[in-house]
Amino acid sequence: MDDGSTWAAWIFKLNGKLSASLRDLGTAISGIPDWTVTETDLTAGATGMQAEGELFLRFENGAFSFVSAAAGLDAIKYKMPKKYTTERKVECRIQCRPSEDPGNCQIRKNNCPKPIPPETKPDGNDTLSFASSVNRDTLADQISFEKGTLRIKFHRIIVSSLPEGFTGRHTTDERTTIQLWRGAAP
Repeated sequence: MDDGSTWAAWIFKLNGKLSASLRDLGTAISGIPDWTVTETDLTAGATGMQAEGELFLRFENGAFSFVSAAAGLDAIKYKMPKKYTTERKVECRIQCRPSEDPGNCQIRKNNCPKPIPPETKPDGNDTLSFASSVNRDTLADQISFEKGTLRIKFHRIIVSSLPEGFTGRHTTDERTTIQLWRGAAP
């Protein structure tokens, strides 16, 4: 801390593992008395890779004030491959009447939509980045120093409404733990 200054800050370059996963599932169910069709669309991906980032620590008047961590926001970009899967399931409830001609009954059954087995194909990449911060008012048990190891835990939950015409909500749950060791990692 400089003479006359009330704060000090450090920026640490980090090298560690950046993990991410995605599971975005959409389901549409439609039906009439003769059948029900359930169509699903799934976009999924997962990755875990070595990544570089930064940790910023700030102290005011000798007491902890603020910490933030980020990865994938600078020149280095990280990508997660995605796959897209579609499927259609059909429950056909057409029953042949006892007096019905078998050929006519088969024609009615053939009018049921046809199921489509799961089909998966590549769906490009998502660009990954992470940034989160906590300050002295929101710390709780998110920062600790024990046996030469500084551990900082970030946890953020974002809840947003779905577009108009849809019910429900979209929830994103992000968790990151950063560990710094004095000397070499154990």
